[in-house]
Amino acid sequence: WLLGAMASLAIPLSVLTAVVPVLMVIIGSTEGVHLLAEYYHGTASGFSRRRAIRSMARRLGLAISLTFVTSYIGFLAVGANPIGLVREFGVVASTGLAINFLLTMLLVPVLLGILGEKSAGRRKSASGELYEKASAYIGEIVLSRRKTFLLIGAAIIIGCLYSATSLRVNNSILNYLGPDSPIQQRIEKLNADLAGLYTLQIVVDGHVDEVFERVRYLEELQEIQRFVARHPSLDHSVSFADYISMLNSAVNDTGEPELPEDDDVVENLMLFIVPGDVDEYLSEDGSKASIVVRHGISDSTKLSAVLDDIKHFVSTRTDPDLAVAITGESVLTDNAVNYLVFGQIRSLALIVVAIFAVVALLFLTTKAGLIAVVVNLFPIAALFGVMGFANIPLDSATSMIAAIAIGVGVDHTMHFMVRYNHHFRHGVDRVVAVSRTMRDEVIPIGTATIALAAGFGTLAMSSFPPIYYFGLLSAMTTVFAFLSTFMLAPLLLSYIPLMTVWDVLGARARCELADHCPLFKGMRRLQMRRVILLGRVVRFEDGDKVMQRGEVSGAMFVLLSGKVAIVTPKADGSADTANIASTGDVFGVAALTCGKPRVATAIAMGGAEVLMLDWGGLQRIARLYPRCAYLLFKNLSAITGERLADQVVLPAQQPSENILDEPVADERAC
Repeated sequence: WLLGAMASLAIPLSVLTAVVPVLMVIIGSTEGVHLLAEYYHGTASGFSRRRAIRSMARRLGLAISLTFVTSYIGFLAVGANPIGLVREFGVVASTGLAINFLLTMLLVPVLLGILGEKSAGRRKSASGELYEKASAYIGEIVLSRRKTFLLIGAAIIIGCLYSATSLRVNNSILNYLGPDSPIQQRIEKLNADLAGLYTLQIVVDGHVDEVFERVRYLEELQEIQRFVARHPSLDHSVSFADYISMLNSAVNDTGEPELPEDDDVVENLMLFIVPGDVDEYLSEDGSKASIVVRHGISDSTKLSAVLDDIKHFVSTRTDPDLAVAITGESVLTDNAVNYLVFGQIRSLALIVVAIFAVVALLFLTTKAGLIAVVVNLFPIAALFGVMGFANIPLDSATSMIAAIAIGVGVDHTMHFMVRYNHHFRHGVDRVVAVSRTMRDEVIPIGTATIALAAGFGTLAMSSFPPIYYFGLLSAMTTVFAFLSTFMLAPLLLSYIPLMTVWDVLGARARCELADHCPLFKGMRRLQMRRVILLGRVVRFEDGDKVMQRGEVSGAMFVLLSGKVAIVTPKADGSADTANIASTGDVFGVAALTCGKPRVATAIAMGGAEVLMLDWGGLQRIARLYPRCAYLLFKNLSAITGERLADQVVLPAQQPSENILDEPVADERAC
């Protein structure tokens, strides 16, 4: 689908877009392995084929969707890059990931429905059981010495980053070849015979018409050429000054090429120049001159050093009124690769930001986002560290491996975090939840790692160095991603409870809120969730005071789970009346709407969770979700009106002490 779309839109396969099919195979295969592992886990548990497919979709739908959203946003952000080649890569990669997600979600359940196990109760293989036991044993060791392994991980990351400082950027394939290579030897012979295979141009701008028809400025050109002749890495140069010197040799006394001593002589010699003969060296108006320099430098790092030498000489030894720029095919090629590589690095930074944002928003804590970023950056840091240590340059091919690392790492991380969230929200301890997650994910993630590493490893059998390094480093990076997922992720996640606010509320509590809470009357489940997420959920233990009589506070409360005893004094002030608030009850409204001191005390009974809403939270809801705010304020007005009506004593009636038997009657009235 992707290649057909690229062909129809005339998008070429470039050095960047060519890696997208590889990226799709990687992400597609890892998702497929996760789905198959979950499906066969269902059949091993005695599920029928149809039930196993439904269980697979329910358990992995969030993880796969989260992987897609994170990767899609990240690579789509790359499409904002000003470099056209990188921009194409971002658009093609994000489109490819969308196609992959669509086909995975549609075809895998259909194909399993046709080709999956017919009978339930499929047993695990002996190798699979051994694999899980080994994972459990290693996980127990790692989790029992968390601080030690965290220090080891930090030391490894610091060492990799230090080694990465020696990483160099190079775009020459010739540098992969040794000095004894026949190709390298032929290149050196051609360099010697032709005075350099490559050229660059030093363009000198005098800003005035015919300025280079004066001897003084022709001498400036010759001064630069003498520096070029002395430089050990440069071979030969030609300029308009050489052309004039050659013409002058026909009329001077010595017969040798040399510049005239007088501007009038130059003016006369210009009469012998045929239009078009010196276009390569002099502009039409004579304000710009070009020095063509031949050289044999293919190494980007060495060429950059030589260019710095030229710039330093020009800035210190030439007329400051002259503007000098260095260009040419070799310079532009080198700059293009540098822009490409560093553009890729900037794109990776955008992807990392997308990972942080999506994970932090889903789990409502920046700690989760930071953990996802650290886990995904570790394989890249290790990759660059190994490349720096082994003196492997960063070029247009090896810079693509970081995108592969992100593709693999994001998939592993999202599955691991969602699985951990699943175990943790069922009430187990953090360490136990991490241990169970490692046991559940070791087969799909380990299988995907082995398959990908083996696939990339076949490229390491190539005799062509760029392909060899690409395959070897890609296989190594997939292993780094596996280690990061099963070492760093468990260690870091074991310190934080990873769940969304909606996970905290049980299914029963959600139904009670939807059916009985007057504040959520008329709201859909999604609207309820938005209000809860934009408020503040607070948990109180048995005996804790949710609110205190006499305090001034601008917040009201909705009881999400548990029970709360609301104690308010009777009208005569003699005795307190305790009322029990249950899930969905709203209290503390007067403090929010009127700013009055509270007239009741609320005490948690056996533990309770409440939603606290103040005007800041209500304003956020109004700004982000106007429809939710409309229903919320409408219901709040109805609650206030009903409680005011409860306090009215009609003339025909005697005052009733039962009025204060309503839960928090005085507190609810303004």
